[in-house]
Amino acid sequence: MSFDTPERPLEFWKAVEIMQIDLPDAIRRGVLAPVDLAPMLRNCALCPDLRKCTIWQQGHRHGDAPYVPDFCPNQKALEALAAKAPYMALRRPGSQR
Repeated sequence: MSFDTPERPLEFWKAVEIMQIDLPDAIRRGVLAPVDLAPMLRNCALCPDLRKCTIWQQGHRHGDAPYVPDFCPNQKALEALAAKAPYMALRRPGSQR
């Protein structure tokens, strides 16, 4: 059974875009193994906070989200990827970075 359909694409892909995470580049550079993508997709598909995620995504455009919200089951993985990207500087709310 697929959770990623044209009617309801996984919010994961939108979050990755908002965070400006270039997954193919991360894989090429060895920052992300392709096998590590499956658990992130599963976490997103089974996440109980779809509504919160949708609201967070609607409040951000491509590249303007400084962090992944705490409710996201992929928060640590996505923030780690974003921190390793040469083009993304993570800023937690209230941080001075």
